[in-house]
Amino acid sequence: MLGLLLSAAIAAEPASTSWVYIDPDTGACAKNHPPLQRIEVAQQKFQRRDDIGALEEQTKTAAVEALLRLVAAGRTQEQEAALRRAIGVEAVIDHDRKLICAGAIVDQSIVGDPTNHQQHTRAVARLADQIAAALGDDTVIGAVMVRWSTGCSAAVAGEHLAAAVRARLVQRGLRVTKGAGAPIRLELAAGPGDVHVSGWTVQGNTATQVGSATLSRGWLGLHADEGAGCRGTGALGIKEGSRAGADGRTVDVTLDTFGPLCNGERTSATLRPSEPSRVQVWSVGIGGEAWMTWDSAALPELRGGALDRRATLDLEAAHVPRLGEEMLLVIAAPPGSTMPSGQPGCQRGSLTQSDVPTDAALMTVPFSVLPTGRGECSAVAAPSVSWADYQAAAACQP
Repeated sequence: MLGLLLSAAIAAEPASTSWVYIDPDTGACAKNHPPLQRIEVAQQKFQRRDDIGALEEQTKTAAVEALLRLVAAGRTQEQEAALRRAIGVEAVIDHDRKLICAGAIVDQSIVGDPTNHQQHTRAVARLADQIAAALGDDTVIGAVMVRWSTGCSAAVAGEHLAAAVRARLVQRGLRVTKGAGAPIRLELAAGPGDVHVSGWTVQGNTATQVGSATLSRGWLGLHADEGAGCRGTGALGIKEGSRAGADGRTVDVTLDTFGPLCNGERTSATLRPSEPSRVQVWSVGIGGEAWMTWDSAALPELRGGALDRRATLDLEAAHVPRLGEEMLLVIAAPPGSTMPSGQPGCQRGSLTQSDVPTDAALMTVPFSVLPTGRGECSAVAAPSVSWADYQAAAACQP
């Protein structure tokens, strides 16, 4: 999973979230058609000397315009603008076939009522106002983190929501920074048709709910069943993303990148145990499979493997669709505690509460890695790691 190959953080969206693909049998552009969605596909051939990034953007634009011709005919200018804002678009590139396929998609509920977009914008503004009222208008806001209530990453939809909340807070005159400041957590819980969003302020290990909103899946850009089937943190007995050890110790983990990562993108994770601890880092996939990424006991300079200061791990993201939305799990226990067995690079079928000592502090960081050409990611393919590479990892042994 997060194939944090130690200089490697790996994550990926489930294959089901892609609504356009290249059929391996016919070599033609094809589409997965999520329920209650309207979708149009455009394609373009290229030569090796062509500017693939520019052609990708042209193909995406062609798909969006084709969809707008289908759903915006006879609409007012305001309605067309609302539809355009609600459209999701992605592209896939086959370098062997020299083919770019782009798919534009929009939720049928928005097609039926385009200006409902404004209602959702107001709902997000109210949520941001509730957060600001709880913190005070002179508070410096730090990271705005978005995850599913299971603890899994909310990927592109999460970044869309976080950006809207940050924009409203700035509009109110609050200072928003990626550095130190009051962190905000937004949790998504999927209902039959809508998504309930709860807003939380975080102080140390205490989180307080201060507001809520209900938004449509279409407005969030959830064009497929994202977030479903994620194992999350339940098996580890973690609530709200972290757990203090029985002796009161804690561990803090931060990624220096916000939002989804791109395939091949480098980032880093900083670990800070509250007191000398043996620390392990695991990457956990959607099905609960776990790969050990780092173990302080493997460092000869740390006598007994006790980390008594912060450590920074260099990571590289890799898109592996079979892994699904992933999370980084950090375990910090007193030196001498019985930790999950294994060596960096090994794999386990799962990690549960019984595998972790009760005096260990736990913290999870959800993340996702987008494929080439998705969102803001480059259309140029980066070297990647396959699902077979992960499966080939040796089983964790004592």
